[in-house]
Amino acid sequence: MNHMVKEVCLENDTHVRKAIQFGAQRIELCDNLNVGGTTVSIETCKRVVAMCKENGVTVMALIRCRGGDFIYNEAELREMEASISSFKQFGVDGFVLGCLTPENKLHVPHMRRLLQLVDPQTVTFHMAFDQLASPFEAIDQLSRWRVKRILTHGPHKEIEENLTTLAAYETYADERIVIMPGGGVTKDNASHIAATTGVKELHGTRILW
Repeated sequence: MNHMVKEVCLENDTHVRKAIQFGAQRIELCDNLNVGGTTVSIETCKRVVAMCKENGVTVMALIRCRGGDFIYNEAELREMEASISSFKQFGVDGFVLGCLTPENKLHVPHMRRLLQLVDPQTVTFHMAFDQLASPFEAIDQLSRWRVKRILTHGPHKEIEENLTTLAAYETYADERIVIMPGGGVTKDNASHIAATTGVKELHGTRILW
């Protein structure tokens, strides 16, 4: 586990200092975890980035204007574009995002718009991945777009039920894109999940303590 990257998911600036003290390497910053996470306020982003930069911790900001599905209209897309533009000014290291069609496919025009705006910063495609009708095709497409990583829980409720699927994603990705399991990953099961699936990055709210 020496080379394992553990990304801790934090709600607003709660526990940022604690995460730094526990050796966090990377933080996913979001609001409203009760709906799966939404974009934080500009003030929160600015404050957290400043704290993390002082301590060499990477910040990935979630770009999601609301809970619910990942099918966005033009107004919602523009809202997310505005968040990206604002957050880039504060030195956010990267963004966590994802847009789907009603048919549960990657929404190519929407994704291209957001990716063009994010460039050259890092992108994680978030757990919208688990709703995709053809996840292996999406791995191909996202890697072609140079998305850095995919955050995925897998199709079943419990993470332990998804280890075979996650291992298949990791094998198929073949180092073209990082597969990062999340949702039910804790400090107690992280080593087992990594050893079973072969992944090198893990994500969770309870991954450090």
